[in-house]
Amino acid sequence: MKVKGITISISLILLLISNSANGQNTDTLQLKSKIDSIMSVSYKADEPGAAVLVYNKGSVLFKKGYGVADSGSKEAITTSHKFCIGSITKQFTAMATLLLEEQGRLSIKDPIHKYLPDYPHRDKTITIENLLTHTSGMIDVFENQNWYSMWERELRPEEFVDVFKNDSLLTEPGTAYHYSNFGYAVLGLIIEKVSGLSLSDFLKQNIFIPLGMNNTSIPKTGDAIANLAKGYFSDDKGVQPANPINLSHLYGAGSIFTTADDLLKWYLWLDKRYKNGDLQVKRALSEFTFKNGNKSNNGYGMMLFKVHGKPAAGNNGGMLGYTNYTLWMYEDDLIIVLLSNHRYEGNESSMASRFDVNQKALRVAESVLGKST
Repeated sequence: MKVKGITISISLILLLISNSANGQNTDTLQLKSKIDSIMSVSYKADEPGAAVLVYNKGSVLFKKGYGVADSGSKEAITTSHKFCIGSITKQFTAMATLLLEEQGRLSIKDPIHKYLPDYPHRDKTITIENLLTHTSGMIDVFENQNWYSMWERELRPEEFVDVFKNDSLLTEPGTAYHYSNFGYAVLGLIIEKVSGLSLSDFLKQNIFIPLGMNNTSIPKTGDAIANLAKGYFSDDKGVQPANPINLSHLYGAGSIFTTADDLLKWYLWLDKRYKNGDLQVKRALSEFTFKNGNKSNNGYGMMLFKVHGKPAAGNNGGMLGYTNYTLWMYEDDLIIVLLSNHRYEGNESSMASRFDVNQKALRVAESVLGKST
């Protein structure tokens, strides 16, 4: 009877384990189905679409491509296709700066004139940290009307900076937030001056290669890019190919081409450093303090906010024919990468909402957290 009793007990335990596993599998399948619904409602199989990757609690929860990478060949998008990630590049430019500080080659508290002695506004103390946090007072590139006539011209980094550097500062450095792609161009130039390498080579040697990001690079205008998800836009006239991008104008603010798979490697590296108490990553996730004591919601190269009370860092990255969003919830082991080769440029609010990648990423995050609205 004891043996029989033991057998019954073991059977009962196995049954409970099996039921629990089946319950977990059902929950996971339902969650995957929900994520798939959030994405598939927007992207048709034969039109430009998106790649999405969701990592949670130590493993990839969901990864899938939607739509086509090329409207001609109808090649289906995967998470290994390359996209121009636009302003998500700023995270890499910011970390390159912090790595140089880690190496003792600069301090983010240094005034930029230490490295660019010919830069104007010498009566103002603009620090590297001001560039990192968009608190330099510098204009954005889109606020300089002369720039629009130069969009197709190939410019060296110094020439690009020359286009904007004499414009008046909008505010006293350190007193207000004003988003500036130009500020990140200046930051890229400082990285080159300090390291003796091009921004592309510095990122390649210090981030891309060490992290195994083998499908990530800063290409030059005209370079053939293998496995590219070509950029498209849509408006009232339908879907059309986007205009070519002059990559020399993106520079430290938006020049990286990469894949969803490679971006996961990037965030896992950041996440590991964060969990190990890395000072530089924690600083990148710290709110900037203005001179009046108020806090900004901007870290170094990324926005800081909360999703249902939980801390998060995120970035959108828009470029001609591309719109992307990444979300890193560093206290919840949740990473979401959403890259799209479709950009809506029409006037219908319902269509704008349909292709809003920020909104989609947040809805995915809420689904994973069990906080869906």
